[in-house]
Amino acid sequence: MERRAAAGEAQPYAGETYYGRPALKKSTYGWQIIVYFLVGGIAGAAQIIATIADLAGRRDDRPVVRAGRYVALLGTMLSPILLIADLHAPARWYNMLRIFRKTSAMSIGSWTLSIFGALSGLVAVAQAAGDLLNWRAGRTLARLFGLPAAAAGAMMTVYTGTLLAAT
Repeated sequence: MERRAAAGEAQPYAGETYYGRPALKKSTYGWQIIVYFLVGGIAGAAQIIATIADLAGRRDDRPVVRAGRYVALLGTMLSPILLIADLHAPARWYNMLRIFRKTSAMSIGSWTLSIFGALSGLVAVAQAAGDLLNWRAGRTLARLFGLPAAAAGAMMTVYTGTLLAAT
């Protein structure tokens, strides 16, 4: 039972705007995109942390560097799967990569994920070569590829906010 406001008492908010529409639209994102945002953000942050720890150059930080690089690789492998699952067709993913549109948050995100994934893959392969083969050049290559991968990781961690704001 609803209570009517007395004279001079403010009306309770009914959940609609002046034009009879909701103030906010219901989100169209499903669980795949929500998990994609989380996994992509973790992957980007892991790459950044790994690169900073690597540049610090302390021997004690090597496990952090190794773990961060492998977490970034895992995240970049899972993210496209989640994104394509939400799009319901791999062709939509490929269409987003045909043209770079600076005015489209989805286009920027697709390209960011692709570039970040490629760089994280190079870093992880070089890291694995250094770990498994005890190859010093592998660690050097991982450090070299780590800087652009960290820059792409920074973009990966913040573009989701842009995507949410744009939609």
